Amino acid sequence: MERLENWETYKGLLREARQRGFIRFSNNYLDMDAVKRYIQLGRTEYSLDGNGLYICTDEGAFYRMYLQCGQNEIKLPRRDKPVLVRNVFRQGEMSAAQKEVESQLQGLGFSLYDESVQILAKPLDFREDILAKQKRSERFLTRFGLNIFYSDSSRVEEIIWLRDHTPELKTYHFLYETMEERRQAAENGFFRCVSNAQGEICAAQQFYVKRNTIQGNWLAVKPEYKSKYGIGAAMAYHSFAYAIEHNINSYFGWVVRDNIESIRYHQSIGYEIMDKMANEWILM
Repeated sequence: MERLENWETYKGLLREARQRGFIRFSNNYLDMDAVKRYIQLGRTEYSLDGNGLYICTDEGAFYRMYLQCGQNEIKLPRRDKPVLVRNVFRQGEMSAAQKEVESQLQGLGFSLYDESVQILAKPLDFREDILAKQKRSERFLTRFGLNIFYSDSSRVEEIIWLRDHTPELKTYHFLYETMEERRQAAENGFFRCVSNAQGEICAAQQFYVKRNTIQGNWLAVKPEYKSKYGIGAAMAYHSFAYAIEHNINSYFGWVVRDNIESIRYHQSIGYEIMDKMANEWILM
């Protein structure tokens, strides 16, 4: 594969792929800002052959592959780390092309890594109820010396260590970030944490704000604080209160489709289960 050097080259690749008829399937969900960021970081490669266009982003522990192909059988370039391919579709509406690509991925040695469904909360629609629940949940936490706060950049390494040592969180869901990007995210207020009476971080959450929507990324909780203090619900209501404060009415996330307990829990705190689903295939 070749290093993708600039935005103009990327646009030219997309144009040539369309001209070659590679329009039957695409899982390229990257927007312009994301593409330019990966190019600037020097973490994007591509391959264009008679079977399709392959865009590859280096996420550190793995590669994320974006395909654009036509009728021919896909032939993925060899990689030196695990490769993840994500296929997003509407419930009950996976196209014939999507089914065919998933079948081909399986034939190439990929295995189904995760099946998720999108969830959405609309905090502005339930403003008073959410703010009341936020206050109650935070009062409950304070009884145990727990406090929700937004971290600054000085504690980013501690937060990432907690994330990386939480078994429930899957490594292949984390997008690559430099430490400088993480510190900037902290200064922007995008790391929400819970501390105990000694000031130690016992839970942390990262989120993003873009185009008047919020995307929840992950929530890490130390084992001794799980299922005991209602930290998950308290963080959710605090998240919704943040959205209300900033006049944002779309808070998105993803949950595993067959985890009924998790789905019911998210519904109980105000999330709606959407019809957008994702299958993630990985080649180790």
